[in-house]
Amino acid sequence: MMMKFVFVIFLILNISFVFSQEACCTPKQWQGFINGVSRTGNGDSNHEYIINQHIDYDYTNKMARVDTFETDFESVVVQTIIERYDLGQIFIIDQVKNECAYFNVKSGMPEACIYDGYNFAFEFTLGINLECVAYDYLRYPNFNDQVVVTKQGCYPVSGVLMERFHSNKLGYLFNYHNITDGIDDPFVFENPSPSACTEIPAPENYQSLLN
Repeated sequence: MMMKFVFVIFLILNISFVFSQEACCTPKQWQGFINGVSRTGNGDSNHEYIINQHIDYDYTNKMARVDTFETDFESVVVQTIIERYDLGQIFIIDQVKNECAYFNVKSGMPEACIYDGYNFAFEFTLGINLECVAYDYLRYPNFNDQVVVTKQGCYPVSGVLMERFHSNKLGYLFNYHNITDGIDDPFVFENPSPSACTEIPAPENYQSLLN
């Protein structure tokens, strides 16, 4: 009986620890690759997209760039998004059509952080010794969302930390790899002249992070 009581106490303490895992934000400057699968649809008629991206993230100077190759095997999207929150402008460049558009933003750049509202978190080891933390969310009925970061440094491992680049997708599986500190080429944030682009209304959900 005493052994059962001790086990129950340990289990309760362990669950309490998991639920109290402290959230974090990624480093202020990093770069790397993202690949994965995205889906649209209502579950009965899903449409899948293969997505490969390179991202340069500079929260210190309020800039980001994402180069995307996306295909559903019927069509291809090759797109560059340059976020210049320091200028209050976001540029979208269609590399296939050779077209450029931009819109204005008034609020600050959203930081890539573990967002509030996760149901529980747990620690685990990836590979031999990479300690990670997984944050699980119940976003929709019967649909769990998970974001994984490294325990030390909060580097992204999987999931979506910058949903504005994938806000039109309902389901997804994104993995991060070759993530390094800093920005190798600061000129990647150079934007086209607004006079060479078409001004468009700001998408309503563009600045949303997972919330």
